[in-house]
Parts: sequence; structure tokens; C-alpha cells
Amino acid sequence: MVQYYPAFLDLSDKKVVLFGGGPVALRKAKALSETGADLIAVSRDFSPEFLAFAKRHRLKLRHGSEIQNSLRGASLAIAATSDKAFNKTVFERCKQKGILINVVDDPGHSSFIVPSVLKRGRLQIAISTGGASPLLAKTLRQKLAVEFGSEYGRLVRQLEQDRSKSKKTIFLEKDRRSHFRQVVASGLKGFKRKRNTSLRGNVFK
Repeated sequence: MVQYYPAFLDLSDKKVVLFGGGPVALRKAKALSETGADLIAVSRDFSPEFLAFAKRHRLKLRHGSEIQNSLRGASLAIAATSDKAFNKTVFERCKQKGILINVVDDPGHSSFIVPSVLKRGRLQIAISTGGASPLLAKTLRQKLAVEFGSEYGRLVRQLEQDRSKSKKTIFLEKDRRSHFRQVVASGLKGFKRKRNTSLRGNVFK
């Protein structure tokens, strides 16, 4: 049984190759386009929705199924086609070249798996079952989405600004840590008060 190591990757300006042009590949392209990666999509056919997205985001497209040249200089690849044999070949080529590869819904032919992610601005909560049950991971993400609203994204922005200022005004590390704990606790306490008020209001509706 594989024990995965959780990590967040900095893909900015790195070549990422996405094999596929259908709805699954489109979902991956949307997520990857937010990372600043140099994204290239390779497919024999692209759906109209994929083509429209590629045009809006200036995504590089390569028509065909050539693997070797497409992977040249790549840091990461994702195979999201419906052709299992082709996806397996992509995996084997990436393994030979030492390129990180994810074959969608096929952990056995992947060097990494993609978790179910809840995003609130800069805040990201990743959930994984190690490929055992993607549905459970998705269900847990949906439950957490109720608990963690958009206010957490705003809190992260505020904390980032406060952290930057505090580094210039609070010189002792132990004092900064104490300050950060107080600021975070205060922000979370405010969320709790709002949530309790909302719940009390709903009881009488």
C-alpha cells in the first residue's frame, strides 16, 4: 500500500503537459491555469468548451497524440484521456524521464495523486483517501464547504498583511508568535459569533 506525502507544488513558469481534450481534461486545465504554469494541452480532438477556454486563457494546444516530443522539458504531466492504453504509455514515458505524472482515476499508473480541494482565496484545504475512495474525499470537501465560507479567504488576506507589518514592528520572535496567535484567535472568534447568531436566527424562522 502506497503512503503518499502531501505537498503543494509551485508550478509557476514550469512546463506542464495535459493529455486530453474532453470534460475531464478541461477541469484539470481550469485548475492548472490558476498556477501560472506554462500549460500545453495535447489531444487528437478538443471539445468546443475546451477550445473556448483555451482561447480565453491563451492555452497552448497541440493537435495529435505525440508523447515523446510533447514531454520534452516538462516538469509535470497529467493524462486525462479516455484511452487507457494511451494513458499507460504516457505514464511509462514520464517514468523513464523522471517527470511527475498523474493518470486521472488510475493511482497505479501515477507518481502522484490529486486531492479533493476546497479553496477560499489563498486558503486551500486538501483531502485525500490515497485513492481508496475519491467519493468520500469529495463528500468531506462538500461538508467542509459549509463550515469554511468565503470569510476565511478574507481572513487569510488580513493575516498576510498583518504578518508583513508585524515583521517590521515586532522584533522579538516570541512576541511575534504571541501576536499572531492573538490575531488568529480573534478572527476565528468573530466567525464563531456570526455563525451562532445565524443559527439562532434560523431557529425562529
